[in-house]
Amino acid sequence: MLRIPVGTLRYWRHQGTGPKSFKLGAKRVAYMREDVEAWLQQQYEAGDCE
Repeated sequence: MLRIPVGTLRYWRHQGTGPKSFKLGAKRVAYMREDVEAWLQQQYEAGDCE
């Protein structure tokens, strides 16, 4: 959806700054579309998307 590198998502998750995520099994990390959209809206409202 965002078309960003997996490493960037991993870094954001580690920093606690990315969209809300959850584990599927032992290794997979997933994101709910609603959580990603809400995170994008927050970024837009904060003025970080210019």
